[in-house]
Amino acid sequence: MSDKTPPHFLRRIFGAPEAIVPPAPDPVATGPVSVAAAEDFETDALRQLWRQLEAKRGGRAMLSRADIDPGELKHVLSRVGLIEVHREPAVRYRIRLAGTNWRNDLGFEATGMWLDEWPHETQKRLLEESWGAAVDRRQAVRTRRHAVVDGITLFYEAMIVPLSPDGEAVTMLVTVSAPWREDVIPNRAIGTPRAL
Repeated sequence: MSDKTPPHFLRRIFGAPEAIVPPAPDPVATGPVSVAAAEDFETDALRQLWRQLEAKRGGRAMLSRADIDPGELKHVLSRVGLIEVHREPAVRYRIRLAGTNWRNDLGFEATGMWLDEWPHETQKRLLEESWGAAVDRRQAVRTRRHAVVDGITLFYEAMIVPLSPDGEAVTMLVTVSAPWREDVIPNRAIGTPRAL
């Protein structure tokens, strides 16, 4: 409560308006949603990046790795991931590059790691679902996390963009996250039963 907000009992007596406090949301771990426009993102950083990438893509089905210039991503570079897509014998993902925020947020270095080596099962499942959707749909998707997942508090909106050298086969993904709804703490962890 701020110094300017009267105590609860005085607000009732004198009719002062209640302070508007956002409710603590249930955990959010949205499945992948296809992206069609910048307005599909809530965060300014991802809206701006989407517009940049769409301008580069032009009329092509997908961007290629050559279109991704780290110098143009300075405003989000610490939150960028480059993910290799391997298909022999089955689809596997290798994290070629994980920005410094990945390490800071997760507590371990993910660069060079295969997704099947990921130390947290729920996170691994959510990443596999999101990355797989971008590969299968051959289009960008977004996800949101606002929850405690495997003991780690996550607050982000993410963009997952497929990259293809020929416009057909997805060989890489570029992922970028941005802080999302950090002002409200989730009230329970993913997988925690809802109280009735």
